[in-house]
Amino acid sequence: MVGRRGVNLTVADFRDLIRAESASLLAQLDRLTENQWATASPCTAWDVLGVLVHMQLGTWVHTGMVANALAGRTEPPWTLPEGADAHETFVRVQRETHAEGPAANLARFRERLARYDETLADASDDALDRPAWFYGLPADLRRVVSAYVNDLIVHATDIRRPLGLEPWFSPAGARFAGQATLPYLPMFVAADRLAGASGIVRQMIDGVTSIVALGPAGLEVASENTVSDGGSQAAGESASATPNAELVADGGTWTLLVWRQLPPADAERRGRLRISGDRALVERYLTAIKTP
Repeated sequence: MVGRRGVNLTVADFRDLIRAESASLLAQLDRLTENQWATASPCTAWDVLGVLVHMQLGTWVHTGMVANALAGRTEPPWTLPEGADAHETFVRVQRETHAEGPAANLARFRERLARYDETLADASDDALDRPAWFYGLPADLRRVVSAYVNDLIVHATDIRRPLGLEPWFSPAGARFAGQATLPYLPMFVAADRLAGASGIVRQMIDGVTSIVALGPAGLEVASENTVSDGGSQAAGESASATPNAELVADGGTWTLLVWRQLPPADAERRGRLRISGDRALVERYLTAIKTP
């Protein structure tokens, strides 16, 4: 289901998942009150409306990324005035769009979801292997689409969790997000945050096993079929070595541990995480994960 480049779904699979996840979220957003829109979210400095603004703007950006890849263009899907700072521009647009309120942003989100689906519908399964622009990182279209679906699923929980809306994840969404994160672990684990911790952790997410080796360079290896650093000798050695610790979680819990720094103790109290062996190593590993 997952490899170094991302989750191995077909275009039809991606479209079905996006439609199901967005339909569920939109039905919940339609019922929010004014006070609920102003509720603080897990995203720093954003209330629930701010999360929606980010999602609808992100859908517009990702639609352009898909369209560019299908047209053979590996460039950003926006044009800024000469000398403009991209970050400052996007912060300003987020602020100005937030001021338009829930109704306008909800309508725009619906429109842009439909446009994203129309654009992706033009892709064949083979087109998912085409090169694509992805914030300066090497990528193909599959990786770009996987990232969008993951963002949709994760940010939906950023709205549901503070409002007490259950469940936080659909079963399909939890499975997707849990596996979609695995190829990015070598990029997400910051060596300085490991504070010298080293060892091997065996992790089972929704029954899918992967091995990670932690050391001076951060996450040095991720292996055992589902995650790979490119098939190095070290990968083979770590895959066959006895792990120092093991963690077992469902995809939704793993996603929140990685993307939202959910405290492991909270996940354990909910019966969604099991840690065995060197607990300190697992806790240091989870602390060292730093997502964008």
